[in-house]
Amino acid sequence: MNTTKEQVDDLNAVIKIQLNKDDYEPKVEKTLKDYRKTANIPGFRKGKVPMGMLRKQYGEAIRADEVNKMVNDELQRFVQEEKLALLGGPIPVDDEKMSWDREPLEFKFEIGMYPSIAPNLNPNDKLDYYKIVADKEMIDEQVSMVQKQFGRLETHEKVGKNSTIVSTIRSSDESIDKESTFSLDSINKEHHEQFKGAKVGDVISVKANALLENENVAQSLLGISTENYKALEGNLSIEISEINETVPAELNQELFDKYLGEGKVSTEDEFRKQIKEQIEGQFKQQSEQKFFNDTTEFLIEHTDFELPENFLKKWLMFSNDKDISQEEADKEFEDNKKGIRYQLIESKIKEDHDISVTQEDLKETAKEALKAQMAQYGQGNLPDDQVEQLSQTLLQQEEQKKQMEDQALSKKLLDFFKEKLPINEKEVTYKEFIDIAYAQKNDKEEEKETSDTSAE
Repeated sequence: MNTTKEQVDDLNAVIKIQLNKDDYEPKVEKTLKDYRKTANIPGFRKGKVPMGMLRKQYGEAIRADEVNKMVNDELQRFVQEEKLALLGGPIPVDDEKMSWDREPLEFKFEIGMYPSIAPNLNPNDKLDYYKIVADKEMIDEQVSMVQKQFGRLETHEKVGKNSTIVSTIRSSDESIDKESTFSLDSINKEHHEQFKGAKVGDVISVKANALLENENVAQSLLGISTENYKALEGNLSIEISEINETVPAELNQELFDKYLGEGKVSTEDEFRKQIKEQIEGQFKQQSEQKFFNDTTEFLIEHTDFELPENFLKKWLMFSNDKDISQEEADKEFEDNKKGIRYQLIESKIKEDHDISVTQEDLKETAKEALKAQMAQYGQGNLPDDQVEQLSQTLLQQEEQKKQMEDQALSKKLLDFFKEKLPINEKEVTYKEFIDIAYAQKNDKEEEKETSDTSAE
């Protein structure tokens, strides 16, 4: 057996494997002999089938199978021993002149090689990092929400603008008969006046498909799908059975302790400061995600290297589960080109700077994810032992574990970028941040449209 690599250019090569008859014939004979021991052919006792008959009936198939195994094993061995960094995998070259009578047998495989990459970590200009700060309006809204969350329910005689209404809703066609709880905010404004001042026992009638402010709550409020809600005809009768209103909790030590934990703060100013930090902590993820995205865009655009594009398009056609045309492969490659480039850049950065995810990284990432999730539900002071237990349960789920690995790696890369790249930190409100993000998104979409039009 003889295996060689012929370099086509820096990024493309062909591996050639030659097999002589002496290489594969002994394996073919052994397989035939082994098969003879168990072959069940009418007219012959087991183990007594003539070898000539077996060779005639099964010889070619067994030879093809054994040769295929040898070629694949040799291909893997050669790639490993030569330490070839391949993109995709080897693609067999069709040989119309292939003949089993030829000596030696020759098999060729096209390969695409990893390019030489030097990630550009020295931008001419600083990269913007947008730190989102909570303004007074946002803090006031969050404080008000916390007060309502820990407030108390009071029963009222009449419906007011802040009432929660417990009712039985029935449709005129008798398809709906459901007890529901809702606020005026969840129904169309045109019906608010019908409800204001209504009392327990009152029945209010509205056009069936005109009740809701948001059609997507039809399932929870009426027990039907959005589609069925839109198709409703006739009226809905809403019989009021209870009227409640949430009285916000006072801004006092009891509320501070319930929300933040006992003794964490003792004044309203300190409480508002904690609320501000919580809001900005939640926004930090969005700031960092944007910085990470902007950094990857910079690296893709400013790290120069070539790809074996023709090979990769062939690989897409070869490895696809279904047959795709050259045109489809070209489009799929163009759609994924930026992603491929970034993956290669990221791999090089991880290799050069020894960036990897440890088991400890996984545990910490899972804990932080759980704390953030609990904080959204007002449980920001979950005990450490409970967080530890929940994180272990989370990491036992394969899908969740993979998600935590991705998050941990992204965080390590983010920390690396923040350390190595020059940064221009800008304080912005959330609204300003959204405006910037959407403006950049629209610019990119326009660039893509222009690029697609030019290509056509």
